[in-house]
Amino acid sequence: MWDITVRFEKDGRETTHCSGWDARRDTVVAQPPTTYTADVVAVDPDGRVLLIERRWEPFPGRWALPGGYLDKGENSRQAAARELFEETGVRVDAADLTPIGTYSAPGRDPRGRFSTDAYLARVPANTVAVADDDAANVRWVGLGAALDDGALAFDHADIPARRRPHADGRRGHLTPCRRCCTWCTTAVRTHNDAGPGSPRRGPPGPAGYLAR
Repeated sequence: MWDITVRFEKDGRETTHCSGWDARRDTVVAQPPTTYTADVVAVDPDGRVLLIERRWEPFPGRWALPGGYLDKGENSRQAAARELFEETGVRVDAADLTPIGTYSAPGRDPRGRFSTDAYLARVPANTVAVADDDAANVRWVGLGAALDDGALAFDHADIPARRRPHADGRRGHLTPCRRCCTWCTTAVRTHNDAGPGSPRRGPPGPAGYLAR
């Protein structure tokens, strides 16, 4: 039987501490505490993704999705909306966020065991983002740039990749993913409607995915 305790650390982080009896070792063992965070994939009607440049360790100077710790009394959806506003000035209603998934693989964060809930936020065209709080800078990037290996800190490239479109067999042409969202549909339409040589259209990247 495991004893699970939720604590709030001095810096405001919510962590779960788990301990229990290991019959094989005849001793009590403790699991590393888990810290809970929320991240946001904010996209505009052109399918561009909003990224922040991290100000602090770990990965200072690297690009990442907006996000951060859950505050006391918050759920992950509320934390996602708050962190997006604090770091970029982009305000969305927490109720309008669409869950993408939970990411909790060991080793995804060098600070320890972190579990994050990721959400999709659809924002209007020409949404202005301004860096603040933990963000040193912000930028809107195309879908392919957000998925480039090594471009994003942590495992953040895996999060928007879950919503990416795929090639349908015609050269340079894409179709939406099976469980499609508005972002995927818009990105596909923008890519397919652009003429050859247009900066809005690039060749399919690895495994046939949109490159730019």
